[in-house]
Amino acid sequence: MPRLEVTGTNGFEKVIYLRESDPITIGRSPENTLTEGGSALSRKHATIMLSEGIVVLRDHNSSNGTFLNGEEIHRPHVLEQNDIITCGDLEITYFED
Repeated sequence: MPRLEVTGTNGFEKVIYLRESDPITIGRSPENTLTEGGSALSRKHATIMLSEGIVVLRDHNSSNGTFLNGEEIHRPHVLEQNDIITCGDLEITYFED
């Protein structure tokens, strides 16, 4: 089962198992799945979604950018094993097992 290993502000750590059509939302707004990225997060920063066996990362025109393996993204990207996503102070590693 695909999973995300997440670290964030104040020692935050979490493992999230991805489920079909259940998006992981990232941002400062409390309704997001991940909010522990500090003030550099936009209210609705990015989304990670598993659909039909493919995991896609999408930035939502965030102010400070979404980075995949150190490079800022501007369009949706299919994630691969060991990809590292950075949003504000969140670091998210993707695993396919």
